[in-house]
Amino acid sequence: MSWSTELWDQFDTISSHTAKGVEFLDKLGHFVKDRCLIETDYASKLRKLAKSYDLKKKDEEKEFTYCKAFGQMLREVSDMAGQHEVIAENLSAQIVKEISTISKDLREERKRHLNEGVKYQNLLNTSLNQLDKSKKCYDKAFRESEKAHENYQKADKDLNLSRADLEKAKTISLTKERACENSKTDYAKQLQVANQAQREHYTQFMPKVFQQLQDMENRRIECTRNFMKLSAIIQKNVEPIVNKCLDGIIDTANSINSTADAQLVIDRYKSGMQPPDDIPFEDLSNKVTNCETESTQSKGSSLVYTHSLKSDSLRHTFTARGLKKRTRLLGIFGANKNDYSELPPNQKRKKIQTKIDQLHSQISQANSVKDGLITMRQAYEENGAFGDPKTIESQLRENEISLERLNNELAKHLVLLDEIDIPKASNNTMDTLNNRSVNNNSSSGALNDISKSPSITNSNHRASIGPESEMSRTNSDNSLRPESNNRDATKSSATNRTSNSFYDSMSDSTSNNAISTTGPDVVDSCSTTAAVAATTTTTTTVAGEESANHHNNIAAPAQEQNGDGYETVIELPAQASAKALYPFIAEPVGSISMEDGELFDVIEFDQGDGWTRVRRKVFKPEDADFIGFVPTSYLSIEPV
Repeated sequence: MSWSTELWDQFDTISSHTAKGVEFLDKLGHFVKDRCLIETDYASKLRKLAKSYDLKKKDEEKEFTYCKAFGQMLREVSDMAGQHEVIAENLSAQIVKEISTISKDLREERKRHLNEGVKYQNLLNTSLNQLDKSKKCYDKAFRESEKAHENYQKADKDLNLSRADLEKAKTISLTKERACENSKTDYAKQLQVANQAQREHYTQFMPKVFQQLQDMENRRIECTRNFMKLSAIIQKNVEPIVNKCLDGIIDTANSINSTADAQLVIDRYKSGMQPPDDIPFEDLSNKVTNCETESTQSKGSSLVYTHSLKSDSLRHTFTARGLKKRTRLLGIFGANKNDYSELPPNQKRKKIQTKIDQLHSQISQANSVKDGLITMRQAYEENGAFGDPKTIESQLRENEISLERLNNELAKHLVLLDEIDIPKASNNTMDTLNNRSVNNNSSSGALNDISKSPSITNSNHRASIGPESEMSRTNSDNSLRPESNNRDATKSSATNRTSNSFYDSMSDSTSNNAISTTGPDVVDSCSTTAAVAATTTTTTTVAGEESANHHNNIAAPAQEQNGDGYETVIELPAQASAKALYPFIAEPVGSISMEDGELFDVIEFDQGDGWTRVRRKVFKPEDADFIGFVPTSYLSIEPV
């Protein structure tokens, strides 16, 4: 079915139809363009919505599983918004631009074909006009020839005319007849030309134009079909990603755990305090019992309520008389601004423990830097070409100052941690003593026993102020030097004597007044304050040993205290395995010798100083050099 045969006479109609087809293609392009704008705007609003509802970085609620799931859902929604942007970009690049280009080409092609058809139409019209003109000439000449012939016949019949007039009429008739024959011949010739032009016009020229217009229209329709299909394919291609985002939302919703969230609430807000005891009955008719009850409440109940939701600071455990003595002690040692006194005991313990862990890490790093500087200084002293050893002294002094500050902070926080545990350990005993005081009026003797109870001693031991709590890294490093061990032992014993004597003196001097006013917690508080004083007077020795305790976890097996009070040795896991490539003889302090092919466990990786801390895979417990530093370049390290 072809336009050239079926629509041979509908040139103007075809011209109008093709114009509407190109306009429809433009309409499709405008539709896709507007859809791109909508997709882009939707993606922008969807991403803005997800961003506006996103939890803040400092929001503590983000730790709950439902908050994590909500945050993950917002991220998935943001990813879905990104897929809508991809749809808009692909529609714009693959359809809108192509439609614009094709529409422009179709308009130019249509114009060219129509101009060609108009040209052929003009040629046919010219031939027809020439035919019409020659026909008119022939018609005029024919009429004039007939008229001249009639005049000649009339003259021939008229006997009155002269012979000259008759000849003249005959001549005119012959002339008109020849002119008529010429016009007839010209007409016949023009008719033949016009018929040929008309035949070629309707059989060759215009069918060619119609076919070109039909082909153009077919291409336009094919483009419309392809672009509509492509728009669906573009969206279909991102559907798997969108479905994956939706599956992610379903999975993250399934990850919400109400039990874990409830436990997290407990861990976050648990105060660590015990509910108050029953309120005793006050018999107003018995004055003696009433006085004893009031006395017991003034001594014991204040301890219960002051450890409520207000604060766990020991300052609140004193009555009016005890506060004066406490003020004097605070005036000597100074108030601690970072004692977390505004937090309940359990939360305070968590904060302090977190700070202690941070300080341990910082001390470990500082000790590693110190070891590296010492090694570098020894290398400079052995070979002056490497550098001047004096340049390391300033860095070592700064490192010592930093270590001293960190050790002081660590000792302070350890004392704060004991201040939480001491009242907790003595509260149960104090309740029993309060009951005894009401029944037997013998609280003084019981309180004197509390001031020397093992719970306080154990908590002081837990503060790790003495050297027997853990094996320090410094002592481990200096295990090759006996004189160093002797000095450390002397310092530790001196520290214990200072601390214990201070505890005893403070307990004896405050037992009479403090016990009579507030109960056993005053003794615990004074003991804790004494621990602060002892720590302050022996800052360098005590804090240094305590900071080294945690740092020693890298160098030697860690020691932990179980619930029964016994220490268990926990060997830290190896971070990697190493094999000696070359033999090495230990010369620097803290290093160990090794043989070619010997196997080690890597305890601490090289921190930039060229030394790696290792532990022999095969050693005896009594060996002194089973752990130490070796050159990193002498090892072949393989991950565990």
